[in-house]
Amino acid sequence: MNQVAIDLSNAGVTALHRGDSNTAFQSLSQAAHIVTTASRSHVHKNGGSDVFVFHWEDCSPGIVAKEGSTPFLSLRALRISTQHDADEVSQLCPCGFAWSIWFNLALCCSVIGTRLGEKGKPFLEMAYDLYEKVQRRVDSEPSRNNRHWAMMTMVVSNNQACIFHDFCMHGNAVLCLHRLASTLASCQDMEVEDRGNFCLNLQILGSQTLAAAA
Repeated sequence: MNQVAIDLSNAGVTALHRGDSNTAFQSLSQAAHIVTTASRSHVHKNGGSDVFVFHWEDCSPGIVAKEGSTPFLSLRALRISTQHDADEVSQLCPCGFAWSIWFNLALCCSVIGTRLGEKGKPFLEMAYDLYEKVQRRVDSEPSRNNRHWAMMTMVVSNNQACIFHDFCMHGNAVLCLHRLASTLASCQDMEVEDRGNFCLNLQILGSQTLAAAA
């Protein structure tokens, strides 16, 4: 079932890329259910670094075109690939890739929750909980300071700050922005465009949050 979960996750990313968050939510929810169920029968370990490859995919063009503006959200998803066959993948603990499905589902929930406004609170709460699970996975990674994991921490911190901002929980938003700023300062080998986007978010979202918290 691991391969099925991966295929569903990638289908969800494809749907997000074209701006279809409802279809993405269906696919990613199924994928998350599969890995949650499968993990109960495996010994948990953070394996899979030599089996799974994770590719960042910018979903902003489709999401903005179909969903409208999503201020400050980082609209990156993760596509999963592997050169191993389905039988080999099925023998592995899903902990090796489950976190990327949670990450994608969190992004989807953030987009839907933002679009729905007041009615979107349950989706934003789900997104926050999923991002927390992802961050715990990042924190358990020995190489968490490398570029990939640092980018993961920055996206999680950025998007959690957006959620808290929407909930008017400005103190919590400030804590997330501090973590974003700290990780950004320690990450030297990132793309200029990525650094510029996070710096802009820190400047604008940070000023709005601090003003509201005052």
